Amino acid sequence: MIFLVIVIYLSFLNPVAAFSKFSALQELELPLNNICNSIKVQPDMFECLMTLDLSYNRLSGDDILALGLLRSLRTLHLTGT
Repeated sequence: MIFLVIVIYLSFLNPVAAFSKFSALQELELPLNNICNSIKVQPDMFECLMTLDLSYNRLSGDDILALGLLRSLRTLHLTGT
């Protein structure tokens, strides 16, 4: 099994969805990216994503609720959010 880990610092309008084309992505780390009010995901996105780190961003309650659509997500890091 191949594990793909991406650690990147970025600013997009929808930074989480920007990685949705990586269908085998299991872990995504996006800490310290000033992400706020921009999490838009669909239930069929990130079918293999198990771990997501959005620590030290400025997520709203709606952003956090949107992440609930990710069916395979098991670990969500929100330290300092």
